Amino acid sequence: MAHTTKAMMLAGAALLIGATAGCSERVSTYADLENDAPVDKPIPPDLETQALDGFDTDSIRWVGEYSGSQVWLAAGTGDFEVCLLQYADAQEWSGSCSGGNGISSSRIGDGPQFQVVPDGQEPREGSDRVSTNVYATGA
Repeated sequence: MAHTTKAMMLAGAALLIGATAGCSERVSTYADLENDAPVDKPIPPDLETQALDGFDTDSIRWVGEYSGSQVWLAAGTGDFEVCLLQYADAQEWSGSCSGGNGISSSRIGDGPQFQVVPDGQEPREGSDRVSTNVYATGA
């Protein structure tokens, strides 16, 4: 009987370890990164290379345009979960990444500020939707 109890405890521990083993893996919570891009728009060739620091460039996709700014979203590398590139022109652009819970970008020039919101979360009140996960919060 003692062997049965010990065997059941070991089996239970193995199930628990197996069930939680995948918890540390990054799982996208951004539909924009899972769905096909609405348009296949390449990154502008005049963009400075450091703009994409922290970006998983294989996952980058154009998600929309708002008030003169083109917007791309990508998975992040390392500790970053998601990254946003906003581009008005070669002098006015911003690349930002976050470790989780979305991004609030900085404003470039007189352009809008953007917010990246994970699936199931609400954007700031008064925001304009650019894509499933990206919202403009001012222009």
